[in-house]
Amino acid sequence: MRVFAIAAAAILGQVAVGPALAQETGQAVLGNGMEAYASFGRSTLFLPSVHVTTLTDDLVTQYQSQLEDLSGRVDGNRLDVGLDHIPFGMVSGQHWAFGVKGFYADLTASNDGACDAVPPPGGQLCIFLPLYDPDALIQGDFAGSNVSQWEIHTDRKVNNWGVAVEAQPFADRLVGSLKDEPRHVLDQSPWRLGLAVKGIDETVNLSAFDTATDDPVSLNERINTAYYGAYVGFVQEARLGQGLAISVNGEIGLYYAKTDFNGTYHASDAAGGLGFGGALQEINQTLSLSQSKAAAIASLKATLTKDLGAFKFGVSAQGDWYSYVPDVHYNNSDHTPNPNLDLIGTNDGTSLGSAQALGYTLAGRVTIPMSN
Repeated sequence: MRVFAIAAAAILGQVAVGPALAQETGQAVLGNGMEAYASFGRSTLFLPSVHVTTLTDDLVTQYQSQLEDLSGRVDGNRLDVGLDHIPFGMVSGQHWAFGVKGFYADLTASNDGACDAVPPPGGQLCIFLPLYDPDALIQGDFAGSNVSQWEIHTDRKVNNWGVAVEAQPFADRLVGSLKDEPRHVLDQSPWRLGLAVKGIDETVNLSAFDTATDDPVSLNERINTAYYGAYVGFVQEARLGQGLAISVNGEIGLYYAKTDFNGTYHASDAAGGLGFGGALQEINQTLSLSQSKAAAIASLKATLTKDLGAFKFGVSAQGDWYSYVPDVHYNNSDHTPNPNLDLIGTNDGTSLGSAQALGYTLAGRVTIPMSN
């Protein structure tokens, strides 16, 4: 983060000296020059769904499935701000302009569900296994019942954010007729190079209780993923007349992704409804996991703007793709001293996996020219 802060400060320091430099050398930047913008709209992100509630046979020896306690869709507001076309002058014989930008999205989702147990024989159990199997002391070290209905509430809060510094080259060419003195003009390149830090920070809370006994279960977790990397971008604009213009802006980059998971599990009177002698009456667990991955992140945005003189107003549609987001695989196994009574599911203990994520944003945008 310190590197990005220093780079941003250096770029902003050029805001005052950049125009003077261009004037002194007799060069002009084609287009609208430096501009500030802000956009606000609705954003949706599709993450892996949450599967905690486990279904087994009435003897808790055959894993059946895990319910979808919450879908992966989260929705909310997103704010983007930026300063673009900041003149920087010459670097190693090449004219450059710079930009700084950032975004923040506050996204949420919640669901109220239920799980109905079916009494034996041939019944079905709804159980909530802990984050890991506690020493295999006895079958039944989890919350569950074969005679009850469980009411389940799950909510998720996601903060999707990012900051970036990018550079844009300009090509120097001479224009003018034979009678006029030639002058230098800088043509804006459609290509950009950038450094970025992005993040997806999640909080997931699941609470359930047995409607027959009021025994509660809670699972709380934080899953934070930070992405550090570089990208290549492009911008193309077409003027439609009457002050209207349409632009397409895309970027793709490679990132180092670091995920940290911290979870807590609590169950009271755990497994009391199962009737296994000596079953634990309360379980409290904490678990921390981490993993690192290489990731690609891409985005594509189309914007329609109207030039109103003092400012421009526009509407935009943007799509985002993450090649990696964490996917939590929740424990669905329970081991006992008697292997014939083991519950063997697909996950022996909670672990982190990988998935992809897609998102989109629809927003309104205001752009204010800062120089001509």
